[in-house]
Amino acid sequence: MKKIIFSLLILISSTCFLYSNPLDSSVNFPLHVGDFYTYRNVRVSLPKDSFGYKYFYTKDTVYYQAKVIDTISKSGKKYFVCKNFPLAGSIYSNCYLRYDSLKKCLLMYDSTSPTCNYEKKIYYLGTNNPDTSGFCLIYEQYYSFGNVTYFGIQTIYKSLQTYISGTVMVDFINYIAKNLGTYYMFYRWVYAHGGYAEGDYYHFLIGAKINGIIYGDTTLPIVGINHFYSNIIDKFELKQNYPNPFNPTTSIKFQVASSKFIRLAVFDILGKEVAILVNERSKVGEYETTFDGSGLPSGVYFYSLYADGVRIDTKKMLMIK
Repeated sequence: MKKIIFSLLILISSTCFLYSNPLDSSVNFPLHVGDFYTYRNVRVSLPKDSFGYKYFYTKDTVYYQAKVIDTISKSGKKYFVCKNFPLAGSIYSNCYLRYDSLKKCLLMYDSTSPTCNYEKKIYYLGTNNPDTSGFCLIYEQYYSFGNVTYFGIQTIYKSLQTYISGTVMVDFINYIAKNLGTYYMFYRWVYAHGGYAEGDYYHFLIGAKINGIIYGDTTLPIVGINHFYSNIIDKFELKQNYPNPFNPTTSIKFQVASSKFIRLAVFDILGKEVAILVNERSKVGEYETTFDGSGLPSGVYFYSLYADGVRIDTKKMLMIK
């Protein structure tokens, strides 16, 4: 996995990576079937008292890919079918997007908004202030422009920031670079009632394939206990280990459909627990870990996946030395 170093200057903005230069009306943001983007998402819980409550400090890193997989016609307009897109402080597992090059807006199809012609404006990428595009806006946004060098490319960016107060207070910033789209997104959710702070989330673009051109590192890392996702997760599942038979290490994949305390354990033929591979709360996603049987004899072993103490599945594997 290549190491990508992000300067502090880059980190001051965030947004969706589907855009072109907002200052150049002749350039549309890149959006093509087959494009994909690899992100690193770092979550840090808030180590402070926001409302008189103390929070424990945790940090975890997730890798995921956003993809443009197809086109679709809705209400007489062409949209791109997109998965796992980081937009306006959220990750949209499935959404239909189009870019209005005339009014410089990224639009999302919304079947519940007939008064808005069934679409909402995610971002306005033009230079007018205030925005006069006329589309329904999901959130009010404050923006600025600047220069940035990313993947060795000198370009410009537009940053958009939104703060929403209420029962849930949300603060998010999106940075959009010309010809790259969202290269950084930050958001924070704080639940005012009860004083529960969800945490800080940082999304970094580490690689992309845009119109056939590769930028940065587009691979999903598989090191240790790795969490990544590129598809919709709708069920808990334990995969068959690979290779099988093995000597003395093998990989085990599993997927988590909702946040649960996950336990993955290995047992010998007599039912004795010989290894605990995972024993922690895990978020939605696909995971992969490695079982090392170096200190164990050859033979048949079983591994079981548990979610909040409930066994999901058990599978058999064979170690031959």
